[in-house]
Amino acid sequence: MRIAHTCANCGHDLSRLCALIDPVYGLPIVVCPRCREAVVRTSIPVRTRARQARRLVVSLAMLAFSVLLTTGFAGAVIGLSSVVFEQWVRAQRNSAAPWTHEGFVVAAAVWAGLALTAGVWTGAMLAHWRWWLVLPAWVAMLFGLIFFVEVQQVVEFIAQGEEIDVLALATGVVQGHSGTSRVLIASLVPFGLGYAVGLPIGAFTRRSAARRMWRRRRRIRLHRRNA
Repeated sequence: MRIAHTCANCGHDLSRLCALIDPVYGLPIVVCPRCREAVVRTSIPVRTRARQARRLVVSLAMLAFSVLLTTGFAGAVIGLSSVVFEQWVRAQRNSAAPWTHEGFVVAAAVWAGLALTAGVWTGAMLAHWRWWLVLPAWVAMLFGLIFFVEVQQVVEFIAQGEEIDVLALATGVVQGHSGTSRVLIASLVPFGLGYAVGLPIGAFTRRSAARRMWRRRRRIRLHRRNA
């Protein structure tokens, strides 16, 4: 839809004419073909603010979706790492090799697939980041979520009025998450592989978006020029 623009002198419709940038003031100037009056073309403030507000809402929604999905991936990897470690311990108690234990094989397969998917998503979403920034950020998110869960449990115990031995609690937390932490560190292998796959996907997506934007702007320029 063309912006409404009429000549201030004779009222002639100037919306079909291309505005030329004034070399001195840098303003878009349209010369009326009827009375030769020079008119400055300006944007409509209400329309501009509405467009900016819409873009801001879309950007915030996409950011919130990305954060929630990444946090969900991290939480799922943590949960499955705990399951993998529990299945490993259970197989050892049964005096069986872990890779022959059905529960361990299924949990490890789902765990590796999820870590691989998380790597692909992170690589595609953060293709503009350096790899030596992404991996520490991912590790910090994993262990940060574990710390957050433990702090939440401590707060719940305190709210219920129970007495807590801080040293014993810290020792239990370390012992309880030692095996899970080892599995989390091992999850960096499929995560790194997925991240390597996601990098070209993210770069291709960004190039495609930039190419579509360039084509759209080119069509608008040609339409205004031929109007």
